[in-house]
Amino acid sequence: MDTREYQVGGWRVVPKELRLTREQNGEVQAETLPKKVFDVLLQLIQAPGHSVSRDTLVETVWQGNAAVGNRGITNAIYQLRKLLAEGDQEVIRTIAKTGYQLLLPVETIETAPEPPPYEQNGFFSHRWGLISGLAIALLVGLSWSWPRTPKPPASYGKPTPLTYLEGVEETPALSPDGRYLAFMWERYNEPGRIFIQDLSRPDASLRQISFSNDNESNPSWSPDGSQLAFQRVDDAGRCDVWIKTLETLEEHRITSCVQERFHRALDWSPSGRFLAVIDKVPQQEHSAVFLYDLTTHERRQLTRPEQGQRDNQLAWAHNSDTLAFIRYQGAYWAELYTTDIDGGITQQTNDRASIHGLSWSRDDATLVFNSMRDGGHSLWQIALEDGNLQPMHRDLTPFNIEALPEPGHYAYVRHASLEYLQVWQGESEHRIESAGRDLYGTLSPDGERMAFLSNRSGRFEIWLARRDGRSARALSHNEGSMELPAWSPDSEKLVAPIISTEEGEETRLVLFDLTHNRRQVLLQDKHQYRNPQWLADGNSLLVASNRSGSWQIWQLDLASGHLTQRTENGGIFARQDAQGVLYFTRPNVPGLWRKQGDGTSEVLIEELSTDDWGNWALNETGVVYLHRAVDVDELVVWADGERRVQQEFERGSIKIHRSLSLDQNGHLLLTRLGKREANIVTIAPRAANGA
Repeated sequence: MDTREYQVGGWRVVPKELRLTREQNGEVQAETLPKKVFDVLLQLIQAPGHSVSRDTLVETVWQGNAAVGNRGITNAIYQLRKLLAEGDQEVIRTIAKTGYQLLLPVETIETAPEPPPYEQNGFFSHRWGLISGLAIALLVGLSWSWPRTPKPPASYGKPTPLTYLEGVEETPALSPDGRYLAFMWERYNEPGRIFIQDLSRPDASLRQISFSNDNESNPSWSPDGSQLAFQRVDDAGRCDVWIKTLETLEEHRITSCVQERFHRALDWSPSGRFLAVIDKVPQQEHSAVFLYDLTTHERRQLTRPEQGQRDNQLAWAHNSDTLAFIRYQGAYWAELYTTDIDGGITQQTNDRASIHGLSWSRDDATLVFNSMRDGGHSLWQIALEDGNLQPMHRDLTPFNIEALPEPGHYAYVRHASLEYLQVWQGESEHRIESAGRDLYGTLSPDGERMAFLSNRSGRFEIWLARRDGRSARALSHNEGSMELPAWSPDSEKLVAPIISTEEGEETRLVLFDLTHNRRQVLLQDKHQYRNPQWLADGNSLLVASNRSGSWQIWQLDLASGHLTQRTENGGIFARQDAQGVLYFTRPNVPGLWRKQGDGTSEVLIEELSTDDWGNWALNETGVVYLHRAVDVDELVVWADGERRVQQEFERGSIKIHRSLSLDQNGHLLLTRLGKREANIVTIAPRAANGA
């Protein structure tokens, strides 16, 4: 083990802890850096007197992902200069067209390894000498039954591109014979469609098998390879499962479904009898796994998530009717489960971390999944026999995974586009630049400031900035998984749910008083809370909660703490106008709904899609919302029963969920997506000699 530490200027650099320390004014100052930033620092430290090129940093720190690495380098150098700065002294020099050079003096410090416990005390050292002979004899005698040392995890090389298309290639599915790869291809300004690539003939043309104007994804092969099941989602978010015969291209509808964008929500069992599909539970708002029996044409619910939970990704084993799936609690806390076809469920992880993508190994001995369990995106594998969990491969933006025929070989989707914030007023716009992912921004009512989620510090936190993006600072600091914040009417407070990552701790609804630099926990109990919004008087909040056993809209009186349920048929995000009319969206249901007083709710705008549950706002005349048209994203104003398109954007360029915010002065804040690119890449274990 490398035990070296470094003295860089006045800082002691401790690589094994990602930490820097120094003594200043009689006190010890300690700083812990994000992993990528620390890796950049180490590259500079280990090249004293020399420059390190950007290409080298991209290759070594970002595994060759230039689209993300180039922005990450800029952010890392900025953070390091800010931390290492000593007065006006230049600490890191930019060398034009070459790279960066660390100018501070570097001293390598060799540290002794920690002694084993029995050497730290003379008594134990003496005792060890007396019993060592007996211990050795015992070990020899039991060697036939002694547990073998676990095989070290395979080391994976650099990913190799499998698809090179412009746009997004997603949800890859390998044919049973391993020859063909089916996947969704979403070209710019076009809906996603299903294509097939012949892996045995790299120069062969792609075969397109779907042609509708709706989004089609999640292809899944029948066991004999003659048919594909897939999902079709229309502009309003309605999802259906279809089966297409590949020889004739004839197709027929099977059942309904729900789909979160790019999540694998459909799979064909290896026996050929069942389709597993994610769908909404009847008379409920959450989603679960359903089995459709292709022999009897009967459908039944397989999993039964509890209140506040939802199941949203799945994959069959290759050789048995065992199903793996992901269960979410809230927006970011997910666990991996397996189940048989009778509903016997086993929980495989206990990480409370986001999971996006899963696959079985070809021998079904392990599950491979993409998790943020250590703070960054990585592929992990868990052995089902003993629960041994090992890291496989780190990448910044991996998603869906598919096992390839060769043992240990996998294909996965690598996304290259990043989110950014954009402020509009009329036809003028301003883009907020940063080296991180900035998303789900919300403007203060007076338009002077914005709050948003960002990973500029290495993990997602709530950040504050002026409307132009300047004077940005983190408001939260490693307190849990942050949900989207909401401004008070006077622009002086924020409220946000915080989901603890520690087992046994509950979700907190926290009030941030920005004027007095104080915070207050408004709610903390066994229930989940999401998407708070203030009422105009500043004395109450609307918030989505699962308190009643399903997700509904509740009103919280801040003075008394009393909660009143405002919806009965589901609610996930709500606002109230000056007349007290409630507007809200429902989980897994398209449309914007309206409720006046104690009356019944009615759908007001049908074309708001399920994924855009928070992409709408109220203004003085009506409702402003996002509509996903066939060719463009439309910003629509609805007033007095009439619909008017106010602005058009490139199709798919505005992020789903809650990416639209308005202030009192007409400023519009959007979470935009860069030019979307996602390609399918493959990884393989390195040879034993490291080649």
